[in-house]
Amino acid sequence: MTQTSDNSDKAREARRNLTGLSRLGITPEPRDDGVPPSCPAGILPAQDGEGDSTFSSGQANGTFNTGETPASRETPATPHVLEACGLAFSYRPDRPVLRGVSFTASAGRLLCVLGPNGSGKTTLLRCLLGQFKPTGGQLKLDGRDVGKFSARGLAQLLAYVPQFPQSAFAFTVQELVLMGRFAHTGVMGLTTEQDLAVAKLAMQMTHCLDLADRTLEELSGGEAQCVMIARALAQQPSLMLLDEPTSHLDLRNQLLIYQMMTRLAHDWNMAVLCVAHDINVAAQHADELLLMRQGEIIAQGPPADVMRQDILETLYGVAVELIDTGRGVPLVMARM
Repeated sequence: MTQTSDNSDKAREARRNLTGLSRLGITPEPRDDGVPPSCPAGILPAQDGEGDSTFSSGQANGTFNTGETPASRETPATPHVLEACGLAFSYRPDRPVLRGVSFTASAGRLLCVLGPNGSGKTTLLRCLLGQFKPTGGQLKLDGRDVGKFSARGLAQLLAYVPQFPQSAFAFTVQELVLMGRFAHTGVMGLTTEQDLAVAKLAMQMTHCLDLADRTLEELSGGEAQCVMIARALAQQPSLMLLDEPTSHLDLRNQLLIYQMMTRLAHDWNMAVLCVAHDINVAAQHADELLLMRQGEIIAQGPPADVMRQDILETLYGVAVELIDTGRGVPLVMARM
């Protein structure tokens, strides 16, 4: 058997485990680009040295280098589901918003994107979603240029959870979660037993199965966010994007959502990218942090590496104090 065939078999098994369909005896539907969803195109293990954060100390070209990766958070050789290389975007030619942004998001990893207001996080997310076309650089999903996907093909690989859950009509939770199956249904859009099984599994995983007959308006903010994650999960994506999913939630629900994102990444081998607001909460759960300022990445790596005073003061433009919590990642406080 060739190495390509071996990689395909591993990717196929990962996708079956990802969706939990193997537990139900269900085989995923083929993608509209002819590639089975259980075997994403172009997904290969990272080469030696890719994805780690081993650099010399200091700062070069505006990007902080973060030293050697601690053994507690070593980055495994995992497939790069998303690859951005030199990504640029401008609303106007004289006002660039993204400047040469390069990073990867890998299967089995939770990557949190942080930065001050106006740093380009939302614009980056819209480029990843295909809402904005980058003015420069390359953006690949499962090894293919994002621009070459049809809307249906993109929805079969990429799912999005908005910051504020909302529905224009009084759909039930089950109906909303089933909408995540539209990318996989036939021409008539009819719901099958497989779709119902996937939706049920997604609701079970996100603790909202008991809410199936209620509408979004009847739910708390935390419950509604869980429903949106269930809908995204029902798409069976390789990559899940979340836009500040905890910004309006209390501490308990923040913890619940972060635990859920961690489980999707670690237990279901999904690439999870979350634009976050609270660096302290994100750093306690993320495998990697990506820090942005003025449209550029100034640091990326495990939280224990990038949570440094010099990096954070450059990031936010204020003096900060780092408090040792004894957990390997410090608590950040602004100094008055």
